[in-house]
Amino acid sequence: RMGKEKKNPIGVIGGQIIRHKGFLDFNGLIKGIPRWLAQHGYDVFQKGHSQKQTGSGGYLEANWEATREATDYVMFKIKVDIWLRDLNDVAVERNGKTVKMNRGNIEITFNSEMSKDYNKIFSNKEGEVTEFNKFIREIYEKHIIKSKLSAMEDKLLLETQTLMEYARTFLHR
Repeated sequence: RMGKEKKNPIGVIGGQIIRHKGFLDFNGLIKGIPRWLAQHGYDVFQKGHSQKQTGSGGYLEANWEATREATDYVMFKIKVDIWLRDLNDVAVERNGKTVKMNRGNIEITFNSEMSKDYNKIFSNKEGEVTEFNKFIREIYEKHIIKSKLSAMEDKLLLETQTLMEYARTFLHR
């Protein structure tokens, strides 16, 4: 954990991928991820969305970026990218009932990072970060709020992992 005071933002989860081929609850997933983020205090932005039909089924790409002011010094950002192909509606027999489901090939990528000093406390009046400001900020982070920053990093890691687990609940093995 040495030298983190020089890094901004700090990557917490980089390119963690969930891959799944088979049955899934497509609508649940597409509605669920932004809802989960919003319920956990994030502002959610849809960065991209494209959908088309191919010979082998539906193709979809969806990208979300969510931010949350964790403290007045730390901002969390989680990015979720979904890539889905060969999406088809299927009827499945479950407990003697016919249930509508989806089948497809899906990849969900998760990235999260923690930005420090997003309020630009350590900037001059023009909003620039001088070498002196940088030096003061590093002392502040290294000696005054080191354990707090470490705890925030752990919190973001846990939140991202919890979101990943939640996303998995829409993928039926």
